[in-house]
Amino acid sequence: IQVMVHSYVSHSLSRTGFTDHAIAEDITQDILIAIHNKRHTYDTKQFFLPWMYAIARYKFIDFLRKSKRSKHVTGFDQEYFENLTVGAEPANSEIPTHLLPELLSTLTDKQRNLINLTKIKGMSIKEAAALSGESEANVKVIIHRAMNSLKDKVKNEKS
Repeated sequence: IQVMVHSYVSHSLSRTGFTDHAIAEDITQDILIAIHNKRHTYDTKQFFLPWMYAIARYKFIDFLRKSKRSKHVTGFDQEYFENLTVGAEPANSEIPTHLLPELLSTLTDKQRNLINLTKIKGMSIKEAAALSGESEANVKVIIHRAMNSLKDKVKNEKS
């Protein structure tokens, strides 16, 4: 199993532009652990490989999501919001702290609340969904649209 999973991960990483061998090993180990932890869900009447590769695919997608979130994005990013909570002006941010209240005031109440819960207070999507009464998928969409709106407003102000 390890050879097949490692081959899958290496091939998938090369298609997405990652070349670090250590990353491939880490993802492979995460997938093997997930397969071990989910072995009780395997139906012996079904083929094994599709079940295994489904787990591998989902773990690989999780890696891509995490790596996308960790890359620096000009404007609003997690580091910006983390620094905001302690009152510091982030050196790499193009958005002055004093503009944040004004920019957030342009959002709907629902958008502002979810941005506050997830980006400023650091809650998970699941926690924010439970507090707001929205589905997790809807929370993700609302936050995504709000962030895009804020980024567009920052670009327009600079123009």
